Amino acid sequence: MRIILVCALMCISFAVLPAWAGQEQDESPPMDKNNPANLKTITATTYSMNAYPGESHLDGQWECSIVGSDGKVYFGDSSHDSNTAAMYCQYDPTTAQVHVLVQNMDVPLGEQAAVAAKTHAPQGKLHVPEIEINGYIYSGTYYGYAGSTYPGGYAFRYKLGSYEANSVAQIDNMGISYPGGEQYNSPAYDAVNNKFYFNTTRMNPDATGSNKVNTGMPYSYFYEFCDGSGNLWTTDSGTLYKLDANTNNYHNMGSLPATHDPNNPSLPGTGYSPYSCFYFGAKPTDANGVLQNNLYVFQQGYDGDLYELNAVNASITKLAHIGLGGLDMCMGGHTVYWLQSATPYGTVYTDPVTHQQTTYTSDAKAQDQHLMSINILDPNHAIVDWGRVIDQSGRTPWRCEGMSADANGHVYMTGDWHLLRDPNTGVVLQSEHPNTVIRANDNSPGSYWDYTNDSPWRGQFFAVVNAPEPMSLALLLAGGMMILRRRR
Repeated sequence: MRIILVCALMCISFAVLPAWAGQEQDESPPMDKNNPANLKTITATTYSMNAYPGESHLDGQWECSIVGSDGKVYFGDSSHDSNTAAMYCQYDPTTAQVHVLVQNMDVPLGEQAAVAAKTHAPQGKLHVPEIEINGYIYSGTYYGYAGSTYPGGYAFRYKLGSYEANSVAQIDNMGISYPGGEQYNSPAYDAVNNKFYFNTTRMNPDATGSNKVNTGMPYSYFYEFCDGSGNLWTTDSGTLYKLDANTNNYHNMGSLPATHDPNNPSLPGTGYSPYSCFYFGAKPTDANGVLQNNLYVFQQGYDGDLYELNAVNASITKLAHIGLGGLDMCMGGHTVYWLQSATPYGTVYTDPVTHQQTTYTSDAKAQDQHLMSINILDPNHAIVDWGRVIDQSGRTPWRCEGMSADANGHVYMTGDWHLLRDPNTGVVLQSEHPNTVIRANDNSPGSYWDYTNDSPWRGQFFAVVNAPEPMSLALLLAGGMMILRRRR
């Protein structure tokens, strides 16, 4: 089967059509910052990504995490290093093992020789959210190191089951979307017309390439989707757009809802910006697990509200005020999961370990990340605080902006965690980074910490958290009681 690759560019907007209709609600903040319940914890099982040979320079991850139809997790890990390409991995929950599918993404994309010759920068990042289409996982690459010529981001796909069948992952190179193009936005699939949309920016608009069409759609942070009729929906700087699948014309559908302060829903937000968009977005399932192709749950950047878009009538309904979200959000079935700190949004705080000053914003960097969730089918839209996330060894996440979840409450996170230190000396334990050099030095771009001379403070980990919704637990318990009664 042939899939048409369609690429979107930043461009001008057209006529304004009717927009959204939502209702404001009087709500209390989702997390009581002074509540003693904030001391509760939930345990994550983590796997060090820097421990893999040759991967000590992995140093950050956005997006690119999905639970496949086979129940396994497919995720990326990325680097800003001049010699390190992104790594693509699989987590098998039945064996609790991480498998490296591709250690160097330059290899299947044909970039290894050019990178070795220093004529091209590596395909250092996997920041494109993944989608599954007919037995393949689709994603794309992005540069990490900015000191060399970048040829452009590639679209690629992984064939499900190929690693299990051959011990080698089948990665199909779909080519560079546009020469010089950067991409870290969600692809979308029009199942009606068998079109695969890929969104890129900062590119040569005249280089269309083979089987690639410039739709003229605006550039979009970070998500977009196709509805049940094949229409493409995207956002840009506070505006909602639709590409009509029948006419191939796109329309300005009006403004997105005004943002609200993440700490206080009665206060206005910071106003529209490039991040007033589908900063997070996903299609939910109904109570029977059927994907709702005309519904889209989303949150805007630097906003505290969670919304649902109905593509049939272009209406937007506010679901709840959930506080600060960000890229560290995901949807599992009909439940949204996200990390959130008890630190108020916008607070400038000094890290007690590194003594670095950090502002808590949508690029969620914190010491006390809590796992939060909301079941959108719950008529009360109750928010669950699962507690502060701590792994089996006592580490805590700094940010985990590559998240995914299944419909059974298994949440998967890829990102930065604070490394363990000697309680007496305060020096990071050598066991935390068996390789000599680890992650980028934030205070000196392009350089790296050496544990023998410096004290690196965070590393890359993949994490697993089990957080089944109370409603799901109740159903499981009820089902168990029914089975027990039948067996008596």
